[in-house]
Amino acid sequence: MYLDAYQRPLPGGAALGFGPVHQGILAYLDNGQQVILNTSLKHGRPVVSLLEEFNGVRPRLVRPMPKTWEDSIRIQQNAWNLVQAGAPWTIFNNCQDFVSMSYDGKPGSETRKLVAAGATLAVFLGLL
Repeated sequence: MYLDAYQRPLPGGAALGFGPVHQGILAYLDNGQQVILNTSLKHGRPVVSLLEEFNGVRPRLVRPMPKTWEDSIRIQQNAWNLVQAGAPWTIFNNCQDFVSMSYDGKPGSETRKLVAAGATLAVFLGLL
C-alpha cells in the first residue's frame, strides 16, 4: 500500500511516477485495494495494474495531491473512463498523457516535449 509521510494511505487520484518516465493514477477498488490506472507500452493500452507490477520501484508524486475529495473523485473517474475507452498506447497517447487527461482533460507529456526540444536543437545545431 502506498502511504504518505504520516503512514496514511495516499488519496485516490494521486499521480505517481515509477522509474524515470512511467506515470499512473492511484485508485481504489470497491474492496479498498489500491491499484494504478495507467497506459503503458508494455500493455499497449490503458490498464488497471496491481501494485505488485511496480514492486521494487519507489513511487514519487508527479503532480500535487488532490486538494479536495471532489478532486480525488473527479481524477479517478477520468482515469477509469480512459481505461474503459481503451485507446491504444502511442507516443501521442502515453502514460504521461493519461495522467494529464485524468487531471486536466488535456494531453501532455513532459518526456515528449523534451525529446522534441532535443530534436529541434539537434537540427538547429546541424544547420550551423
